[in-house]
Amino acid sequence: MATLTATAGKGSNYSQVSAGISGGVVAYAGGVGFTPTMGETLAIVEAVDAGGARLANGSGLRIDRWGHAVVPGLVPFSRNQIEIDPKGLPMNVELDSTLQQVAPTAGAVVAVRFATADRGRPAVIRTSTADGKSIPFGAEVQDAHGNNIGTVGQGSRIVASGLRAESGQLTVRWGKTAQDSCRLDYALPAAARRDSRIEVIEAQCH
Repeated sequence: MATLTATAGKGSNYSQVSAGISGGVVAYAGGVGFTPTMGETLAIVEAVDAGGARLANGSGLRIDRWGHAVVPGLVPFSRNQIEIDPKGLPMNVELDSTLQQVAPTAGAVVAVRFATADRGRPAVIRTSTADGKSIPFGAEVQDAHGNNIGTVGQGSRIVASGLRAESGQLTVRWGKTAQDSCRLDYALPAAARRDSRIEVIEAQCH
């Protein structure tokens, strides 16, 4: 968002300190973006809820908490690649694409929008049947809408992704008959949107 500098010096008869901040601010219809360096031709990246993701176009350049980033130094009348590294994204957010190309005119400020999607929270659920038996390995796990959200791994651990609600009911199936399934109620602890943890919870399958 900015470049910070600081220096300190000391001699036999003197001492000095100095500090500085430099960068740029770009205001546009979608908000305000900050950048450590400015240029004549630049791009404003918009990626909702992707705060923290890195941009390959500059050292240390990241999307801010409001989903904005300013990429300076574009080459006019040429194809410039704007690339987002998904490392650093919240666990529940996915990018539909990570690379776009723009060919701006000289002195242009172009908006580059990356679509994001909320895929729900991930979790590891330790479970067993009401009589303490293990759930068969490889059993499919479905949410209340019939969507597959995970499978049963070793030790009756369910690796689930896409849990859109903090609590709900899941169905575990390992066969075609009603006896080859069970249901469990789960409840995830409240978490901030930027929480990157994978929750580990326990729930009994009835």
